[in-house]
Amino acid sequence: MSQIAPEFVELQRARHEHPELYRGYPTGFRGLDEKIGSWLRDDYVVAGGMSGQGKTTFLITEAYSLAHMGVRWAWFGLEEEDIATVGRLFSIEGNIPRKMFRDIGLTPNEWPRVFETSEKLSQFECWFYYGARDMEELYEVVATLDVNCVILDYVQLMRGARIASKNNTRTQEVSEISGGLQRLKRSDGQSLLKLAAAQLNKEEGWLWSEDLLRDSDVALKIKDSLDTYGKAQENLRDLEVAKCRHGSEGIVTVGFNGEIGRFEDVNVRIVDATAEVARLNAQPFKPNGLPVQYEK
Repeated sequence: MSQIAPEFVELQRARHEHPELYRGYPTGFRGLDEKIGSWLRDDYVVAGGMSGQGKTTFLITEAYSLAHMGVRWAWFGLEEEDIATVGRLFSIEGNIPRKMFRDIGLTPNEWPRVFETSEKLSQFECWFYYGARDMEELYEVVATLDVNCVILDYVQLMRGARIASKNNTRTQEVSEISGGLQRLKRSDGQSLLKLAAAQLNKEEGWLWSEDLLRDSDVALKIKDSLDTYGKAQENLRDLEVAKCRHGSEGIVTVGFNGEIGRFEDVNVRIVDATAEVARLNAQPFKPNGLPVQYEK
């Protein structure tokens, strides 16, 4: 205790002198921020869902929001190639329906918006890696990058760092991957925010390994939002906070814009994130996370 107590005091001094280095990042959803406070800078976040519920869409929505806050991230995609993921960002930033790109349906009037979107996205400090199939490769790539966040789509498509053997089951391998993500840091030892999508099974459990829940700091389950008759509402999703080490559990209903390919706050828009973070950094440090201001 005689050694660690002074370390704690020095940590708190550093946090108060440079709060911009320690504050978390707003999620962009009012209800979610109210429950968890923010994404902390060393969080391991697992977003689970059945096929078609929007796991990748949730990740790309968060990636877009984080990029606008100046967060440098690396995207490790295992389902779709980099150019397809970038297309998702074009749709969100330019408010351009995804089918316009998919069906080669851009009109002459829309091309100026595409070029403007390209200029805006080019300012993001982000990297894309398609096909990094094992943890050893992920570790090697992250060690070469100056990033604050790693995004993985998705966990169960990865292989572990160890060579597979008859005694190394898929459950053990997924557990190893999850534990590796939890411990992942930058090469200089600084913390990383980790966002990872994960597949749920038919019983809404974590496919192959419940260690995904155990290891995570925040675990979300993306589900259909049902009306009073039990029918799924097309433009809504429920985010169930199944676990949060620094907040509370519960369900948050958010909008789902399938045409653009993004999650949205319901009837609420967030104040410009960059300006909001700058404003908060100028205030005295508050230990209960990053309070995000919203307006109707």
